[in-house]
Amino acid sequence: MKFSEVVDALMEGKRVRKTNWDNSTAYLIYEAECNTFDFYMTSDGEIYKIQSYTTLDLTPKDLTCDSWEVINDHVVDANKKVECDQ
Repeated sequence: MKFSEVVDALMEGKRVRKTNWDNSTAYLIYEAECNTFDFYMTSDGEIYKIQSYTTLDLTPKDLTCDSWEVINDHVVDANKKVECDQ
């Protein structure tokens, strides 16, 4: 998958992840209302926001790797309340 496809998916509100991350439940999502890239992990059935980033800082290795994937089962609820960490 080309990284441009990953960025497009992020901006559409879809979750993305790298298949080689240690935690298979980890994912990154763009939160448009807060203008942040939020990193989540799941543990014992609970979803936890681990970190919020105001920029998408990537290494050349991130841009060229082929282990990115879009998690297509995510449905964005337009009516959800989002609390921004600001």
